[in-house]
Amino acid sequence: MASTRDEKLQAMISRRSKSLIKLVSLVKKDMEIKLMERLHSLGYENFKMGDMVCLANVQLDGTINNELAKKAKITKQAMSKVVKTWRTRVTSTPVSTKQTTGHR
Repeated sequence: MASTRDEKLQAMISRRSKSLIKLVSLVKKDMEIKLMERLHSLGYENFKMGDMVCLANVQLDGTINNELAKKAKITKQAMSKVVKTWRTRVTSTPVSTKQTTGHR
Protein backbone atom coordinates (compact mmCIF):
# COMPACT_ATOMS: atom_id res chain seq x y z
CA MET A 1 0.00 0.00 0.00
CA ALA A 2 2.87 2.38 0.74
CA SER A 3 4.22 1.92 -2.77
CA THR A 4 0.83 2.88 -4.21
CA ARG A 5 0.86 6.12 -2.22
CA ASP A 6 4.42 6.78 -3.31
CA GLU A 7 3.47 6.22 -6.93
CA LYS A 8 0.48 8.56 -6.60
CA LEU A 9 2.65 11.17 -4.95
CA GLN A 10 5.26 10.89 -7.69
CA ALA A 11 2.56 11.17 -10.36
CA MET A 12 1.12 14.26 -8.65
CA ILE A 13 4.57 15.87 -8.38
CA SER A 14 5.20 15.09 -12.05
CA ARG A 15 1.94 16.76 -13.13
CA ARG A 16 2.60 19.73 -10.88
CA SER A 17 6.05 20.23 -12.35
CA LYS A 18 4.66 20.20 -15.88
CA SER A 19 1.96 22.67 -14.84
CA LEU A 20 4.56 25.03 -13.40
CA ILE A 21 6.66 24.83 -16.57
CA LYS A 22 3.58 25.56 -18.66
CA LEU A 23 2.66 28.51 -16.42
CA VAL A 24 6.16 29.99 -16.65
CA SER A 25 6.05 29.55 -20.42
CA LEU A 26 2.71 31.36 -20.66
CA VAL A 27 3.92 34.23 -18.45
CA LYS A 28 7.09 34.57 -20.56
CA LYS A 29 5.07 34.68 -23.77
CA ASP A 30 2.67 37.26 -22.31
CA MET A 31 5.57 39.48 -21.22
CA GLU A 32 7.17 39.21 -24.66
CA ILE A 33 3.93 40.24 -26.36
CA LYS A 34 3.48 43.24 -24.05
CA LEU A 35 7.11 44.28 -24.50
CA MET A 36 6.87 44.03 -28.29
CA GLU A 37 3.65 46.07 -28.34
CA ARG A 38 5.33 48.78 -26.26
CA LEU A 39 8.47 48.83 -28.42
CA HIS A 40 6.37 49.04 -31.58
CA SER A 41 4.37 51.91 -30.11
CA LEU A 42 7.66 53.74 -29.48
CA GLY A 43 8.64 53.39 -33.13
CA TYR A 44 10.81 50.26 -33.04
CA GLU A 45 8.79 48.35 -35.63
CA ASN A 46 11.66 46.11 -36.73
CA PHE A 47 12.73 45.01 -33.26
CA LYS A 48 12.59 41.27 -32.61
CA MET A 49 12.90 39.41 -29.30
CA GLY A 50 16.00 37.65 -30.68
CA ASP A 51 17.70 41.06 -30.75
CA MET A 52 17.51 41.18 -26.98
CA VAL A 53 20.16 38.43 -26.78
CA CYS A 54 22.57 40.77 -28.52
CA LEU A 55 21.53 44.13 -27.13
CA ALA A 56 21.33 43.08 -23.49
CA ASN A 57 25.04 42.25 -23.55
CA VAL A 58 26.46 45.15 -25.57
CA GLN A 59 28.60 47.58 -23.59
CA LEU A 60 28.57 51.31 -24.37
CA ASP A 61 32.21 51.22 -25.45
CA GLY A 62 31.60 48.19 -27.69
CA THR A 63 31.74 44.43 -27.29
CA ILE A 64 33.34 41.82 -29.53
CA ASN A 65 31.24 39.00 -30.94
CA ASN A 66 33.01 36.32 -28.89
CA GLU A 67 32.18 38.14 -25.66
CA LEU A 68 28.56 38.62 -26.74
CA ALA A 69 28.22 34.91 -27.44
CA LYS A 70 29.84 33.99 -24.14
CA LYS A 71 27.60 36.33 -22.11
CA ALA A 72 24.46 35.21 -23.97
CA LYS A 73 25.48 31.56 -23.58
CA ILE A 74 25.09 30.79 -27.27
CA THR A 75 27.60 29.74 -29.93
CA LYS A 76 29.77 32.30 -31.70
CA GLN A 77 28.17 31.26 -34.98
CA ALA A 78 24.66 31.87 -33.62
CA MET A 79 25.68 35.27 -32.25
CA SER A 80 27.29 36.19 -35.57
CA LYS A 81 23.99 35.45 -37.28
CA VAL A 82 22.05 37.57 -34.76
CA VAL A 83 24.49 40.47 -35.18
CA LYS A 84 24.48 40.21 -38.99
CA THR A 85 20.68 40.12 -39.15
CA TRP A 86 20.42 43.03 -36.72
CA ARG A 87 22.95 45.14 -38.62
CA THR A 88 21.20 44.47 -41.91
CA ARG A 89 17.83 45.53 -40.52
CA VAL A 90 19.20 48.58 -38.72
CA THR A 91 21.21 49.90 -41.65
CA SER A 92 18.46 49.27 -44.21
CA THR A 93 15.64 50.80 -42.14
CA PRO A 94 15.01 54.55 -42.04
CA VAL A 95 15.11 56.04 -38.56
CA SER A 96 11.68 56.64 -37.10
CA THR A 97 10.73 60.22 -36.30
CA LYS A 98 9.97 59.05 -32.76
CA GLN A 99 13.60 58.13 -32.15
CA THR A 100 15.92 60.84 -30.90
CA THR A 101 19.43 61.46 -32.14
CA GLY A 102 20.76 63.00 -28.96
CA HIS A 103 21.27 66.40 -30.65
CA ARG A 104 19.37 69.41 -29.39
